[in-house]
Amino acid sequence: MLRSRRILGLAPLTGALFGVHSTAAPRMQSSSTGSDAETATTTTARLAALEARATALEARTTLATPTDVLAYWFAGDAAAQRRRHWYGLPEVDAEIRQRFGATWAALAAEESPLARQWAAGGMHSVLALIIVWDQFSRQLWRGDGRSFACDGRAGALAMATVRACGNDLAAAGLGEYEAVFLKMPLQHSEDLAVQRLNAQLCLAADASEAREHVAGHLAVIERFGRYPKRNAALGRQSTPEELAYLGSDEAKGRAY
Repeated sequence: MLRSRRILGLAPLTGALFGVHSTAAPRMQSSSTGSDAETATTTTARLAALEARATALEARTTLATPTDVLAYWFAGDAAAQRRRHWYGLPEVDAEIRQRFGATWAALAAEESPLARQWAAGGMHSVLALIIVWDQFSRQLWRGDGRSFACDGRAGALAMATVRACGNDLAAAGLGEYEAVFLKMPLQHSEDLAVQRLNAQLCLAADASEAREHVAGHLAVIERFGRYPKRNAALGRQSTPEELAYLGSDEAKGRAY
């Protein structure tokens, strides 16, 4: 199991950071001694407060491991997992932000060395990376363009992983519900090749209940080359054809 890594090194705070100056001259030795004691007490209290803040900041910037991500994401019974995965609860978003915000930032960075490390770490490490890129992005940045920031990379990694194991994710060590999240970026991607693979996998699995949903995603990407419903969040100008689609009955109830 990979150990947690820190992205922020905090040097120990010292009294050299503070200077306490008194403008009142001591009238006698006993008064001076009292002032010195009060100054020392104040300085010590300030140092203690800053040390506590530094410790808290360091804790918030400690990076999670793939094991940490999977242990959190799949914790609890089926009801607890549904609540975490599908309900869009603000308290779940806040929890992910507190526990994994720094990890998301490190993995979402362009040319991230940590992302390369996770991608090369085996099937479960890949799954953890995809969950951070695909799921945590959406929970951390709802309504913001950053929620889609990692979709291209997540889709490419999911496609490469599925192809590498011949779509036999069970033989590769993933459970059925884990495989759902590894394949999820195939649906979210705006890359046509990724969408076509997703449709192919759906047909091969005879997942009749999902066919209409998958076919809808593919049809939109084939028609527009992107998801028009993301345009506002991403600051993209909608074309007249996209505006017509967005106002149509076809688009109602769709997230794409």
